[in-house]
Amino acid sequence: MLDKTLLKFLDKDQKYIYFITLIRLITLLLSVSIYYFICINLYNIANNLSINYFCLIIILIALVFKYILYILNSKFEGIIANNVQLNIRKQFLTKIFNLNGEIKNYKTQSLMSLGIEGVEQLKMYYTSFIPQFFYSLIAPLILFIIFSFINFKVALIFLLCIPLIPMSIIIVSKYAKKIFNKYWNQYLNMGNDFLDNLKGMKDLKIFDYDKIKQLEMDDKAENFRKITMKVLVMQLYSTSIMDFIAFGGAAIGIVVALSLFLNNEITNFTNLIFIILVGAEFFLPLRSLGSSFHISMNGVSAFKKIKEILDLKEKENGQINLDNINSISFNNVNLAYEDKTVLQNLNMNFTKNNLYGISGLSGSGKSSIVKALSFANIDVLGKITINNIPLIDLNKNSYFDHVAIISFNSLLFNMSIRDNFLLINPNISDEKIFYYLKMVKLDNFNDLDFVFNDENNLSLGQKQRFIISMYLSLDKDVYILDEATSNIDHDSEQIILNLVKQLSKNKIIILISHHLFNLSICNYIYYLQDNKICEEGDFSSLTFQDGEFKKLYLKQCELLGGNYNG
Repeated sequence: MLDKTLLKFLDKDQKYIYFITLIRLITLLLSVSIYYFICINLYNIANNLSINYFCLIIILIALVFKYILYILNSKFEGIIANNVQLNIRKQFLTKIFNLNGEIKNYKTQSLMSLGIEGVEQLKMYYTSFIPQFFYSLIAPLILFIIFSFINFKVALIFLLCIPLIPMSIIIVSKYAKKIFNKYWNQYLNMGNDFLDNLKGMKDLKIFDYDKIKQLEMDDKAENFRKITMKVLVMQLYSTSIMDFIAFGGAAIGIVVALSLFLNNEITNFTNLIFIILVGAEFFLPLRSLGSSFHISMNGVSAFKKIKEILDLKEKENGQINLDNINSISFNNVNLAYEDKTVLQNLNMNFTKNNLYGISGLSGSGKSSIVKALSFANIDVLGKITINNIPLIDLNKNSYFDHVAIISFNSLLFNMSIRDNFLLINPNISDEKIFYYLKMVKLDNFNDLDFVFNDENNLSLGQKQRFIISMYLSLDKDVYILDEATSNIDHDSEQIILNLVKQLSKNKIIILISHHLFNLSICNYIYYLQDNKICEEGDFSSLTFQDGEFKKLYLKQCELLGGNYNG
């Protein structure tokens, strides 16, 4: 019932589990004391005797201590919840970062749901289930010892009925695991589909496909409702069974106690009242454990998916640090995802003071080259070297100190211009921000408190130029632009192209684009097709020879009315 992997995340906070367990045991003893002194006064009242005020004082003191212990219990639970959630989220996000977000079978929405909601669901496992597990093992034994002083037979009856509750929990748990696993699969898939449909709503409307997608989402929502109801029904049935065992066991114990009282085996009426009042306490710890089990199982099911990601093998971090980057080389490199080869026999050289282009049809492997240069989750056979040093031997942090990768889906956050710059360059001054904005022809934005949001009506080109200006402020040795000029206006496209041409005078610039005319500024171009470099050379030679590059270039010119330059 206890997951050793989950327990490891407690680390130094394990002591708080012991504290909480101890607090609950002390609270139990205080409750038993309160019941006992109440029984004394009930006996006095029943026999027309005076109320024992000493007992009332003891009860009040016990209640005060119980309140103090309740505050401490809540405090320790909060510490565990915060520290463990922070620990798991940190490891989870670090793993995603190290894998560059490339995780098979998991979309961004799924990762967000697991990192936020999945980890949040684990709170009950640590703060309620684990302490309750230890408490429920010890509490019945303490009560058994206390009841043994009254009557051993009664104590034994109560103790023998207790195992029925964990047996019911174990039986239900096998079914619960399957239900919760289905629940999380449907939850993550529905979130992914909803986000995809939302992103593509414009296209769905254009092609009159939105109604079909709406019906699909309705079906998935209905299936999710059904699995949610199964979870609730399972929890209800399980709770009912535990209630029946708990209160049924208590009833059996009380009936036996009454029988023994009538046969004069229990002679003290106060003891009989005590058994009746406290008998249920034998079962309540395990009853509470069962309730917290079902709640925490949701988090445990989510953690199994989190653990799948945490267990993914990431590329080892090398030890060599870089002072600069002057050259990048691919020597007989094959790139693959598991057993599927994407590109083979890659031989490419990128040197400082040059602008390089990489192009090819969709699916030709352009983005795979970017992934190989960003330590992403892709298999690399052959040797990629940086300054003649194998890429795998480099320290990742040192490497990315000199490399910037800018894509068409790079983000501007809903913050001010200044804050977006400070996010990636904490030491930049306002003067420098204006300087880099001027480089991308955005010096008309003279208010650095201007906040980016959907209501600003900025063009995609303006947003992309903002992003590039931010990365320019880092002054990297290598800039890789992965379709960074896609889907933007012509003016912004020309501004970016002119800028990268100027930057290539003292840096390595790699421009990846499916628009072949954009590559006319490049010193050298690699054209990909059929899982390999099909053609290479400068723009003039590639458009002169009758090859695949020229065919695609002429087709793109034709699509734009013979004037590809716009």
